[in-house]
Amino acid sequence: MVQLSNRFLMQSQLGDGSCFVTSRAIPLQPHFESGFPRERDQFISAAATNWATMALSLAIRPSDFTFVSFVFFVSLVLLLYPE
Repeated sequence: MVQLSNRFLMQSQLGDGSCFVTSRAIPLQPHFESGFPRERDQFISAAATNWATMALSLAIRPSDFTFVSFVFFVSLVLLLYPE
């Protein structure tokens, strides 16, 4: 089940590493750009990308956590928090 879940998360990632989720919330506040891709759906997509990154990072065995995995993880964090 874990491998199936990881495969789903990896296949649903977009080219920039983010996950796209359509917002279902009623727009009560005016939209403003935060810098995360996906325009009006950026806040829920940022949260989905965050949860997917945490889930995938838990699947990495300590012996497999190489420098490349570390760089991938850090790049996703920097994508979420550019400043």
